[in-house]
Amino acid sequence: MKHITVSVALMVITGVMMFAQNSGKIEQTIKSMESEMREAVLKGDAEGSAKNLASNFIRVYPDGSMASRQQTIDDLKGSFKYTSIEVSEQQVHVTGDTAVSVFKASVKGTRNGQPIDGDYRGVRTWAKEGGQWKAVAFSSTRIGGM
Repeated sequence: MKHITVSVALMVITGVMMFAQNSGKIEQTIKSMESEMREAVLKGDAEGSAKNLASNFIRVYPDGSMASRQQTIDDLKGSFKYTSIEVSEQQVHVTGDTAVSVFKASVKGTRNGQPIDGDYRGVRTWAKEGGQWKAVAFSSTRIGGM
């Protein structure tokens, strides 16, 4: 009986360690994709940013307005211009085929010519689509009120 208990315990520990290692790889993948998207946005490369967006992507802006995938791409091509996006406090939480990235971003830029400089808290949800990680939703809130 002791041998069975020890065997089961070792199997559970091995499973947890494998999950933790896989979760760590997923976290690094998501952080890398977040960085690629940020760099594309800073360069004004809407298509480069869009390659990581799911077909059913939805964006919620700090003012509460919403945008589809195509509207988000169009906004990046026209109404948004970023000069700086400094990310900190980034955390990635993984559950199965879903990951949630939460971060703080100090932003400098404009929307429709109006300054949007400030600190924001961002939440981006990622899911596996066709075996690849894709952003399915993104919401940001200005820190310190509106």
